[in-house]
Amino acid sequence: MGITYKYLPERYLIYVRLEGYVDQKDIFRYFAKFERDTTLVAGCNELIDFSALTDLDLTYEEMRTVRLREEGYYKSAPAPVLCVIHAPRDTTFGMARMYQQMVAATEDHIVQIARTEAETLQMLSQPEARFSELLGTVDSPA
Repeated sequence: MGITYKYLPERYLIYVRLEGYVDQKDIFRYFAKFERDTTLVAGCNELIDFSALTDLDLTYEEMRTVRLREEGYYKSAPAPVLCVIHAPRDTTFGMARMYQQMVAATEDHIVQIARTEAETLQMLSQPEARFSELLGTVDSPA
Protein backbone atom coordinates (compact mmCIF):
# COMPACT_ATOMS: atom_id res chain seq x y z
CA MET A 1 0.00 0.00 0.00
CA GLY A 2 2.87 2.34 0.64
CA ILE A 3 4.04 5.31 2.57
CA THR A 4 2.32 8.62 3.22
CA TYR A 5 3.35 11.61 5.26
CA LYS A 6 1.98 14.80 6.75
CA TYR A 7 4.19 17.73 7.66
CA LEU A 8 3.22 19.66 10.78
CA PRO A 9 5.41 22.80 10.56
CA GLU A 10 3.98 24.36 13.73
CA ARG A 11 5.23 21.27 15.61
CA TYR A 12 8.52 20.93 13.70
CA LEU A 13 7.36 17.37 13.05
CA ILE A 14 6.71 15.03 10.16
CA TYR A 15 4.28 12.13 10.56
CA VAL A 16 5.11 9.17 8.29
CA ARG A 17 2.77 6.19 7.97
CA LEU A 18 3.75 2.85 6.47
CA GLU A 19 0.78 0.73 5.48
CA GLY A 20 0.39 -2.82 4.21
CA TYR A 21 3.30 -4.27 2.27
CA VAL A 22 6.33 -1.96 1.91
CA ASP A 23 9.60 -2.73 0.16
CA GLN A 24 12.73 -0.83 -0.82
CA LYS A 25 11.11 0.52 -4.01
CA ASP A 26 8.27 2.03 -1.93
CA ILE A 27 10.79 3.65 0.39
CA PHE A 28 12.77 5.14 -2.49
CA ARG A 29 9.55 6.48 -4.07
CA TYR A 30 8.74 8.11 -0.72
CA PHE A 31 12.24 9.63 -0.53
CA ALA A 32 11.87 11.05 -4.04
CA LYS A 33 8.56 12.68 -3.13
CA PHE A 34 9.93 13.87 0.22
CA GLU A 35 13.03 15.39 -1.42
CA ARG A 36 10.88 17.38 -3.87
CA ASP A 37 8.65 18.81 -1.14
CA THR A 38 9.81 22.41 -0.76
CA THR A 39 7.63 23.01 2.31
CA LEU A 40 9.67 20.66 4.52
CA VAL A 41 12.38 21.96 6.83
CA ALA A 42 15.43 19.70 7.10
CA GLY A 43 15.93 18.29 10.54
CA CYS A 44 12.39 18.28 11.90
CA ASN A 45 11.47 15.49 14.30
CA GLU A 46 9.96 12.35 12.79
CA LEU A 47 7.10 10.17 13.95
CA ILE A 48 7.18 6.92 11.96
CA ASP A 49 3.95 4.94 12.37
CA PHE A 50 4.25 1.18 11.81
CA SER A 51 0.77 0.39 13.21
CA ALA A 52 -0.71 -0.41 9.76
CA LEU A 53 2.46 -2.04 8.40
CA THR A 54 1.92 -5.71 7.63
CA ASP A 55 5.17 -6.56 5.86
CA LEU A 56 8.42 -4.62 5.53
CA ASP A 57 10.25 -6.58 2.86
CA LEU A 58 13.87 -5.52 3.34
CA THR A 59 17.03 -7.52 3.68
CA TYR A 60 19.74 -6.16 5.93
CA GLU A 61 21.70 -5.02 2.86
CA GLU A 62 18.63 -3.25 1.46
CA MET A 63 18.14 -1.53 4.81
CA ARG A 64 21.79 -0.37 4.69
CA THR A 65 21.18 1.00 1.19
CA VAL A 66 18.13 2.87 2.49
CA ARG A 67 20.23 4.34 5.30
CA LEU A 68 22.93 5.44 2.83
CA ARG A 69 20.24 7.15 0.73
CA GLU A 70 18.96 9.07 3.78
CA GLU A 71 22.39 10.02 5.01
CA GLY A 72 22.63 13.25 3.01
CA TYR A 73 19.35 14.50 4.44
CA TYR A 74 20.31 13.78 8.03
CA LYS A 75 23.78 15.28 7.63
CA SER A 76 22.21 18.49 6.26
CA ALA A 77 20.07 18.94 9.36
CA PRO A 78 21.27 21.60 11.83
CA ALA A 79 21.11 19.12 14.74
CA PRO A 80 20.57 15.38 15.20
CA VAL A 81 17.08 14.36 14.06
CA LEU A 82 14.86 12.65 16.62
CA CYS A 83 12.92 9.81 15.06
CA VAL A 84 10.37 7.91 17.14
CA ILE A 85 8.97 4.75 15.59
CA HIS A 86 5.55 3.58 16.76
CA ALA A 87 5.80 -0.22 16.56
CA PRO A 88 2.93 -1.80 18.48
CA ARG A 89 3.45 -5.42 17.38
CA ASP A 90 6.41 -7.71 18.03
CA THR A 91 7.21 -8.05 14.31
CA THR A 92 7.22 -4.30 13.66
CA PHE A 93 9.11 -3.70 16.89
CA GLY A 94 11.81 -6.10 15.67
CA MET A 95 12.06 -4.26 12.34
CA ALA A 96 12.31 -0.92 14.14
CA ARG A 97 14.94 -2.30 16.50
CA MET A 98 17.07 -3.50 13.59
CA TYR A 99 16.96 0.01 12.08
CA GLN A 100 17.74 1.57 15.46
CA GLN A 101 20.83 -0.62 15.79
CA MET A 102 21.96 0.33 12.30
CA VAL A 103 21.89 4.07 12.96
CA ALA A 104 23.12 3.89 16.57
CA ALA A 105 26.69 4.76 15.59
CA THR A 106 25.68 7.90 13.66
CA GLU A 107 25.58 11.32 15.21
CA ASP A 108 22.91 12.72 12.90
CA HIS A 109 19.92 10.54 13.73
CA ILE A 110 18.50 9.43 17.08
CA VAL A 111 15.98 6.58 16.87
CA GLN A 112 13.64 5.63 19.70
CA ILE A 113 10.89 3.01 19.61
CA ALA A 114 7.52 3.04 21.36
CA ARG A 115 4.71 0.51 21.61
CA THR A 116 1.79 2.91 22.19
CA GLU A 117 0.63 6.13 20.57
CA ALA A 118 0.76 7.94 23.92
CA GLU A 119 4.34 6.84 24.57
CA THR A 120 5.35 7.83 21.02
CA LEU A 121 3.89 11.30 21.41
CA GLN A 122 5.41 11.72 24.86
CA MET A 123 8.89 10.91 23.47
CA LEU A 124 8.34 13.69 20.91
CA SER A 125 7.19 16.13 23.64
CA GLN A 126 3.70 16.35 22.14
CA PRO A 127 0.76 16.91 24.51
CA GLU A 128 -1.72 14.63 22.73
CA ALA A 129 -2.34 10.99 23.65
CA ARG A 130 -3.50 9.77 20.20
CA PHE A 131 -2.28 10.36 16.67
CA SER A 132 -5.80 11.33 15.60
CA GLU A 133 -5.62 14.26 18.05
CA LEU A 134 -2.23 15.31 16.73
CA LEU A 135 -3.31 15.05 13.10
CA GLY A 136 -6.77 16.52 13.61
CA THR A 137 -8.45 13.41 12.21
CA VAL A 138 -11.55 11.60 13.37
CA ASP A 139 -9.89 8.30 14.14
CA SER A 140 -6.47 6.68 14.25
CA PRO A 141 -5.66 2.95 14.10
CA ALA A 142 -4.86 1.45 17.48
